[in-house]
Amino acid sequence: MATLSGSMSKLHRKIALVIGNQSYSKRPLANSVNDANDLADALRIIGFQVTLGADCTHQKMANLIDDFADKIQDQDLVMFYFAGHGFQYKEQNYLLPVDADEKIKR
Repeated sequence: MATLSGSMSKLHRKIALVIGNQSYSKRPLANSVNDANDLADALRIIGFQVTLGADCTHQKMANLIDDFADKIQDQDLVMFYFAGHGFQYKEQNYLLPVDADEKIKR
């Protein structure tokens, strides 16, 4: 039976991608960026290398996610966190950038 300490000793790195989007034009949020910053700080304290994005446009989110995914190596402990608007359509989940098209059908 594997133990947590045995599993953790084989980890290469602890890395996290944390995104907080709140400056939406129609429905802004109050605390998403603060939540993302607070979580990023807490993760750093416990040894994570954190990539942090705030109020990301579609292009910025795509770049952050692609760059982060490219850095993942075997044995990495990986965390992804998103604070912001999202929705589900036809059983697919979507995270909204701050420049999302306001004409998304409901």
